[in-house]
Amino acid sequence: MKKHKIRSLRFSHWLLCQILKAEEHLTLAGDFAEISSEIASEKGLGRAFCWYWSQIIKLIPVILKNTVFWGVTMFRNHLKIAFRILLRKKSYAFINITGLAIGIAACIFILLWVQDELSFDSFHEHIDDIHIVGTWQQYGAQRVPGSGSPSALSRALKTEYPEVTNTTRMIAGQLDAFIRYQDTHLVDKVRFADSSLFEIFSFPFVKGSPATALANPRSMVMTEAAALKYFGSENPMGETVTINKTYDYTITGILKNIPHNSSIVMNIVIPLDLLTQLYGLDVNNNWTDLSFLTLAQVQTGTDIEILNQKIRGRIKAANPESNSEAFLYPLKGFHIKGFMGYGRRVEQVRMFALISAFILLIACINFINLSTARSGSRAREVGMRKVVGAQRKDIIRQFFMESTLFSLIALIFALILVALLLPFFSQLTGKSLGLSGNASENVLMGIITIAVLTGILAGTYPAVLLSAFKPARVLKGNLSTGAKGGIFRKILVVFQFAISIALIIGTMVVYNQVQFLKTKNLGLSQDQVVYIPIIGSLQATAETAKTELLGSPDIQHAALSSHVPTGVYSNGYGWDWEGKAQDTDPQITFLSTGLDYLETFQMEMAQGRFFSPRDIPNSTNVVINETFARIIGFENPIGKRLIEPSERDSDPRLFTIIGVIKDFHFKPLNRRIEPIILFYKQKWIPNQYLFMRTRPDNMERTLAHIEKIHKKFNPDFPFDLHFLDEEYAHLYGSQSQLGKIVRYFAGLAIFISCLGLFGLASFMAEQRTKEIGIRKVHGASTPGIVLLLTREFSKWVLAANLIAWPMAYLIMHNWLNNYPYRTALGAGIFLFPALATLAIALLTVSYESIKAAMANPVDALKYE
Repeated sequence: MKKHKIRSLRFSHWLLCQILKAEEHLTLAGDFAEISSEIASEKGLGRAFCWYWSQIIKLIPVILKNTVFWGVTMFRNHLKIAFRILLRKKSYAFINITGLAIGIAACIFILLWVQDELSFDSFHEHIDDIHIVGTWQQYGAQRVPGSGSPSALSRALKTEYPEVTNTTRMIAGQLDAFIRYQDTHLVDKVRFADSSLFEIFSFPFVKGSPATALANPRSMVMTEAAALKYFGSENPMGETVTINKTYDYTITGILKNIPHNSSIVMNIVIPLDLLTQLYGLDVNNNWTDLSFLTLAQVQTGTDIEILNQKIRGRIKAANPESNSEAFLYPLKGFHIKGFMGYGRRVEQVRMFALISAFILLIACINFINLSTARSGSRAREVGMRKVVGAQRKDIIRQFFMESTLFSLIALIFALILVALLLPFFSQLTGKSLGLSGNASENVLMGIITIAVLTGILAGTYPAVLLSAFKPARVLKGNLSTGAKGGIFRKILVVFQFAISIALIIGTMVVYNQVQFLKTKNLGLSQDQVVYIPIIGSLQATAETAKTELLGSPDIQHAALSSHVPTGVYSNGYGWDWEGKAQDTDPQITFLSTGLDYLETFQMEMAQGRFFSPRDIPNSTNVVINETFARIIGFENPIGKRLIEPSERDSDPRLFTIIGVIKDFHFKPLNRRIEPIILFYKQKWIPNQYLFMRTRPDNMERTLAHIEKIHKKFNPDFPFDLHFLDEEYAHLYGSQSQLGKIVRYFAGLAIFISCLGLFGLASFMAEQRTKEIGIRKVHGASTPGIVLLLTREFSKWVLAANLIAWPMAYLIMHNWLNNYPYRTALGAGIFLFPALATLAIALLTVSYESIKAAMANPVDALKYE
């Protein structure tokens, strides 16, 4: 009977042991077993079973109450001790918290920038189904993707392919237009687009309907900001504005201001029909001009690869002479990736994300390093805790509490720093960044998680190591963490300095590349060159206006041109010449110029001559650049004929080369110099700008003269003057911006590393106080002791350089490969950071070393 009773209560006994503490279940479980045995003998096994379980149920609320009470009590105790440690070790806490706070703040800044880049166009409801209609263009053996497409392709895709639910077209950029409403006359940016633009994209309307806003050919849609300029507080709906003094448009819709993370930027939108009146372009039947941006919305779940196979030959089917093949490419992510990775913003995003990870890693290494270094000095505290009954889990919990508390305090300070410095960072990046919104909240949640994990990781090493020590051994003295702890710290210090050095090298390379782009010889001079657009009545009187402008001694030269030299994108293919190889068909850029173009931009001829008055009646004379001359293959191409592609006219014209101009950059420096033909005032490349080279002195008088002539010949249009050097500065502004951001964050990385190094040097000097005192008693000099303490850190920094150099070389070499014209990775790029970091490290460590070396030996020998 007894055996049966014990067996039947076995599970109850096991459960009781689980819910009671070890010291309780040994006595209480024994009492329960004895009483239940007596009940079973007197009243039966069932009564004993019920009694046993009733006692367990009665115990559960008491156990829960005690567990919560003592848990809260222990938590308060651990928290109190953690704060006492923080207050007692102020310098250690300051260094640890400051370094981690700066690192977290820097990481938040960069991640906000990265998430903003990744968020482009994500606010559109159907973004996953919207695709850019791109074209592959074959230029001889070269196949290049582009975002331009013929305007007639849009309707064909929508009507012929059931997978395509809607399409829209717009011109690739915004055009300048003179807009007048009553007394307000302004030159503004205008976007030409189809009415279906607002059916595909989720641009919210403040007034008007997306479905009908551009239904009328004379309708216009404005943003709130644009409407405010023209109408102020008045209701603009139904009002009429005039474009270029000729075309009246009625306001039919007001858009909310376009978000900064939209790849489609627009202030004023009008239908495409005006292009037909302005340029005689049949936008519905044009299969040759690739200057349109077409976007298509496809059915959800469409296999784009299969659809691309179907539409590949659609352009050639309509225009057999075309060398273009259509394809669809997702708009989502296009802002940073471009076509098939051809975009360069993706490199910036990767670089910034890498910098963010590096800075946070440096800060975390600092935090962990100092936490583990200081933990060894608390061995006696751990021993005393164990003697008075603390269990290993209590000690582990204590260390985790302290490190997590420090980490969370650092997070709070980081968020304060971000809130204070966010306006400055937004100005630096040119973005409107904030801590609100789902994406930003995800960044913050990720940072909070990282901060907590950093605290846990920093507490793991000392918690696990020190909690395992035997009390008797610990209480004999201050137990060191041993050789392994020292090696662990050295590895961390070397690793964090290697990252810092790599960032310095990267910063120098980015800066050198930006300066290289700014100072590279462009083949033309942009200094002291100003220009005005040729619009309105100036189109018919440009030559006369130019003559009167040159009447001022302040203007040295003036020339008409079809393009600003920062970007000439009129081009074509299919040109022929004598001896042309069958697989050669380069993309040729077209530039229309006036007679004084060479002198105005201070360019030089390589062969032959530039245009002169004798070429005025003979517009078939052309000048080519050296790149085109090399492609043609003649040592002296002067007098050779170029045959215009037949698709432009029924009878192709012949052009005679009269000169070869030295290569000059007519596109940004991230593009190689391409072949170009300079024409003399071709009607199909209309002159749109008047350039003037001015004298450097008395610029105010010069500008007043230009404005006077402009008002005389173009009185109805506002004076709109531009400085060419400012255009170039704007062109490379993003690169300069990148260089500034990288410099700031590389400086932060160095500061965080040195902050940790200072803390570690302070700790090591403190640990060797008695050794320093003994050395001084035996005659050691202060410089000798300083050298002793700094020598080890010097080794670490030198080792870090050896690790950083190959890492930085590979990263920056790959980054520079994105630029056809780039700076060199010279030895100075690597030697300077090595010397700089060594000097910074020595200065950082020297303060504590000198203080320790100059201390009184008597005080040192009393240490401990």
